[in-house]
Amino acid sequence: MSFSNLRKNSLSNLVDKINKEDQKGSYQVDERLWQPAVDKAGNGYAVIRFLPQVDGEDLPYIVKYQHSFKSGSKWFIENCPSTINEKCPVCENNGERWATELESEKAIAREHKRNKSYFSNILVISDKDRPENEGKVFIFRYGQKIFDKIKSAMNPEFADDVAYNPFDFWAGANFRIKIKQVAGFRNYDDSAFGPVTSLFDGDDEKLEQLWKLEYPLLPLISPSEFKSYDELKTKFYQVTGSVASVQEEQQYKPQKAEISKPVFNQKVESTNDDFSEEDYEALLNSMED
Repeated sequence: MSFSNLRKNSLSNLVDKINKEDQKGSYQVDERLWQPAVDKAGNGYAVIRFLPQVDGEDLPYIVKYQHSFKSGSKWFIENCPSTINEKCPVCENNGERWATELESEKAIAREHKRNKSYFSNILVISDKDRPENEGKVFIFRYGQKIFDKIKSAMNPEFADDVAYNPFDFWAGANFRIKIKQVAGFRNYDDSAFGPVTSLFDGDDEKLEQLWKLEYPLLPLISPSEFKSYDELKTKFYQVTGSVASVQEEQQYKPQKAEISKPVFNQKVESTNDDFSEEDYEALLNSMED
């Protein structure tokens, strides 16, 4: 801005610019994502169809881990780099706490655990609360409960149940989402697949048009979606404070056996020479149970 234009820089212009900057930094809703609506009682119903993978991707879903917890008045909500097989300071800190064998530290590790989400392309068949969504393609984020139902469809428990691919255009099935509130949480136990049917009566032209509307899923777990190890470590310290409490607790722990304590920026160690990458992964998963 030149000096001659300084006089023209009105208050209203400044306010407009500040508001625009605030909007850039505020939470942006991803309009590609769809979630079923619920009423005041926490109940919800919708019908969707899981769709096959897009061209160039091997699977019709992706898995993403995230840490989401509150410490005092501060929140830590970040994608976990273990999603892409990178080191995560939060997972390592959880491993350190777990290694103390103190129940108080294990409880904190459970609070800080990574949460697993699945993402798939879907076609919304019925959404009575938001009918404008019907007939449109979205990305649906869902949890283990729904994914277990998908796996059960592909690998049925009983011999007289026919296995099918829920993501298939021609031999898949609509999925009826039924939500109820149980103990303060959304419950999907009553959700189920309907009978096997062809989408659009198997009209290949319509199905190809639909297929081209799907979204690539792999960008959701591209490296750019994850903060660096050092950024996450700094954020973790800002939210939770020092991990010195773990070390202090260790000093007062009865010395039943020598346990080599993992350092913060390394994976969990053990006096057992056979402690492997698989053991570390199993430890992380045990904290998710």
